[in-house]
Amino acid sequence: MSYMELFVLGAGIFWGMLYYQKTGWSCGGIITPGLIAVNIAYPGAIIFSLLSAVLISIVLEIIVRLYSLYGRQRIALAMLLALLFRGGTLRLFPFTSLWIGWVIPALIASDIQKQGLFKTLSGTLSISMVSLMSVELLRDFIMVF
Repeated sequence: MSYMELFVLGAGIFWGMLYYQKTGWSCGGIITPGLIAVNIAYPGAIIFSLLSAVLISIVLEIIVRLYSLYGRQRIALAMLLALLFRGGTLRLFPFTSLWIGWVIPALIASDIQKQGLFKTLSGTLSISMVSLMSVELLRDFIMVF
């Protein structure tokens, strides 16, 4: 992992915390915006992650309602569902990143199930772009001096 990727991840965490504080909406996990920004060069992987998250959140919603799961149990279930989904689609979508193919869909699905599709995806995508753009602007500013 390069220094630039670390800065983008850090910016994603920073902007995500600020966004949550101002709106009360989560961005699909603490590391999600930064990881999506780092993988912006792979739009197929990002689309796969977002669509996976939506499908997983539907299954998660059904199971949560049936068994009254919450907190860590709900997140653990989202991780297991995402792992099963990723295992089933590995041959069709052979991405190399474990994060973008498994962890990110689980975190996003967990937040979609908790706060809704619009709030989660709008936060995830907007903060991902702000994270990437802020690091690029900072890099350009430093290069000038």
